Amino acid sequence: PLVACALLGGACQKIDAGVDAGVDAGVDAGTARLWTPLPLRSAAQKIAGFAGGEGMQWIHSGSYAPSDPNIVYIAGDTNHVWRSDDSGATWKSKRQGFKSNGAISLVVDPLNEDVVFVSGSHHGLSGAQTSPVDGIYRTTNGGDSWELVHVTPSYRALEGQHFAFDPQSFDGVRHRTIYAATHTAGLLRSLDGGGSWASVLDASGAPVLAGTRITDL
Repeated sequence: PLVACALLGGACQKIDAGVDAGVDAGVDAGTARLWTPLPLRSAAQKIAGFAGGEGMQWIHSGSYAPSDPNIVYIAGDTNHVWRSDDSGATWKSKRQGFKSNGAISLVVDPLNEDVVFVSGSHHGLSGAQTSPVDGIYRTTNGGDSWELVHVTPSYRALEGQHFAFDPQSFDGVRHRTIYAATHTAGLLRSLDGGGSWASVLDASGAPVLAGTRITDL
C-alpha cells in the first residue's frame, strides 16, 4: 500500500491509501481507510534529544566558510541558523540570541569561519509584516550566540548576498569594514567589524540607494 502524509491540525496525519490498479492514491475517497495522528517528534526522537517541531520549510541561504570548507552554515525561514563542522554530514542548531523568525541572507567572513552575518527576517511580504527583532545579526563565536547589531526590515524573497567585506580591512582576526544591503535603508557600512552601522553617503550627503530594495552585493 502507498502511505501518504499530510500536515493537519498541527500534527502529521498518516493514511494507508490502499492503492488499487487504476486508482490514484488519495484521489478516490473510497481508498482512504483510516487516518492516524502521528506526533512531529516520536518517543524515540524525544529520548535521543531531538527538538522536534515543524523544522524549517525553506532554506533561504547557505555558505561554507572560505577559511575552512568543512564548516557550512544554512539559514531557514522558520528555524534560524544551523552549522555543520563535517561538510554537511551532521548539523547543529545555532539559534541562541537569534530572535527573528528566520533569515534571508547569510555570509561568512572570508578569513574567520566563526564570524557570520545574517539578515534576520519575519518573512513578511511587505512593511506591514515586519518585526522589531528583524535586522542584521552577528556572531563572533561560530553561532554559539547571536547579537542583533542593527534593526532594519528584510522581506521574504529569493535574495543574494547582503554582506560584503573590504579585503583591505582585515586586522588579523576579522574584517573591520563591512557593507550591508538593506530593503529600506539603502547601503550601510560598518567600520568596527559589524558592531555599529551607518548609511553610505553620496557626494551630496544623501544616503546611497535609500528606499531601494537592495537584493545583492
